[in-house]
Amino acid sequence: MNFCPNCGKEIKSTAKFCASCGQEVKTEQTAAATEIVQPTTPTKAPFALPKKWIIIALIAAVVIGGSSVLAINLLKGPKELYLLSELKSYQNAMEQYEEQYGEDIKFQEAMLEGPSSSELRLSGNLEIETEYEDPSLEMIQEILDQASIVVKSDQDPKNQASYNTLSLEMDGANAVDVELVQTSEQLGLRIPILFDQYFYMNLDEYGDFMRMVDPYYVGPEKLDLEGIKWEDLKLTEKEQDALKKRYSAFLLDELKDEYFTLEKNVEFEDMKVREITLEMSPDEVKSLLTSFIDELIEDKELQSIIADRVVTIAKSVDETDKELTNKSKVEKELTSGLKDMKKELRNVEVAGFTSVIQIDKKEQIVGRQMEMTFNNGLDDFHVAMTTKNVPKGNDERLQELKVELLPEDEELGKMQFELSNEIKEESKERNEELVASFYFEEYGYVSADISFAMDSTFKGKDPNKQTVEREFDLNMSGDSFYDMMPISGTITQKKDISVKDKYSKNAFEIEVNVEDEYEPGTIFVNVESESKLKNKIDLPKLDTDSGQNIADLTEEDFYYIYEEIGYNIQQLMDEYNLNYY
Repeated sequence: MNFCPNCGKEIKSTAKFCASCGQEVKTEQTAAATEIVQPTTPTKAPFALPKKWIIIALIAAVVIGGSSVLAINLLKGPKELYLLSELKSYQNAMEQYEEQYGEDIKFQEAMLEGPSSSELRLSGNLEIETEYEDPSLEMIQEILDQASIVVKSDQDPKNQASYNTLSLEMDGANAVDVELVQTSEQLGLRIPILFDQYFYMNLDEYGDFMRMVDPYYVGPEKLDLEGIKWEDLKLTEKEQDALKKRYSAFLLDELKDEYFTLEKNVEFEDMKVREITLEMSPDEVKSLLTSFIDELIEDKELQSIIADRVVTIAKSVDETDKELTNKSKVEKELTSGLKDMKKELRNVEVAGFTSVIQIDKKEQIVGRQMEMTFNNGLDDFHVAMTTKNVPKGNDERLQELKVELLPEDEELGKMQFELSNEIKEESKERNEELVASFYFEEYGYVSADISFAMDSTFKGKDPNKQTVEREFDLNMSGDSFYDMMPISGTITQKKDISVKDKYSKNAFEIEVNVEDEYEPGTIFVNVESESKLKNKIDLPKLDTDSGQNIADLTEEDFYYIYEEIGYNIQQLMDEYNLNYY
């Protein structure tokens, strides 16, 4: 009796390949390779998402989302129509996202690539309904009414330079300032209310400074503050093209024609649609997952792409991490992890996979139902996902998403997430009614029952110059949110952005109502931000005329600085009546 060394299934003694997983079988197997180890009787574990679920998620990513990378012209059999509809729906979603947020993304990318300045102003207050007057509350309200926090930043990412200030303003006048200057050569800090000059350090004198603090210091002589650049992380066009070419070919080859069936003139949401069903047996699912992991293991270009990003991030955090800053080691770890994932796949039993999509005349997906049942070694879990993106006339659209995780043993509990959004377009505004909920039950106890509703009105056809008014309600209950009070409120956003004119403005007025039974209250928050793209930024000069080089400070310097800071703190306490005896 022989068994596959890859998946453990029984195979014929003359077989060269496993009929279950497709693994090549050697003609000579040792007794150890064919020995069956009888598992011990498993104990019941608490209901939770199994770790191996991440493996099952791969099938959804490949079959549902992965097909969106197809970059070839397809014939329109059931399989090709399925994949083409996925592609067109993905492209349509990206076009809508680009139309709504494209200018924002371009502006943020411009700020990451060149000089810019920005200012953010935060203010607010609160109201609490109390039975009696509260002098402490009134004092806090008076302070908040006058106070504003202002953050300003001038930055030049390519030259690793920035000048940042954090200010507390009281009634329009600066009460406290903190300034931070960074260049590729220096780092400086100034708090004028405590000491008028900068404390700065030349980055190549970092070792000297550390030995002042610790004579036994052993470490880098220069402090490296180089940050991560966006262009170092994003995929290049060449990399994107390579991934599209490889994995579109993989999908077309692995997803067999016989997996797909087509039915025409199906009734769906008062529409006549074409319905395509993708159905795979347990062996076919296992085979696809195994092939996909094998493809990832063989894809050295993808591993190189990922390793490059890991190394870049690791070096910015800790250059001494020899495991993550060595590209070769990262690539080996990726390969090892994929091989471990392939082994773990043997322990996951999948009871088939079904995905049904409904497509309209424009080959856009208007509905989807996906189901899968798997076993984590202890229990069977049923996963179901449904989506809708249904036009309701020329000016209305319904969007829905529902995901359920249901154990076969109903006593274990269930997990459910639902999201719906009804969109109505008018001449100069758009209305959206969004409702979301999350429910998690375990052994008869409700751990979380969350509901959120938000009505939004977008005024103005241009998404780059809009006023958005939102009203929301949030309710949370269950063991994880014991005695949580309902929350409601409004958010008003005014947006004005133009990459061409090099500016971005956003203003938010936020009102949050806490519906406490005894002391209900309201929190008010105002946020104003403005950013500008510039040709260059101006930085304060850090030298012995404007500051103190901390690497050169003597004991006498420290004593003088200590006295000066102490005197300024005393003056500050006197000014704000903070002295108590």
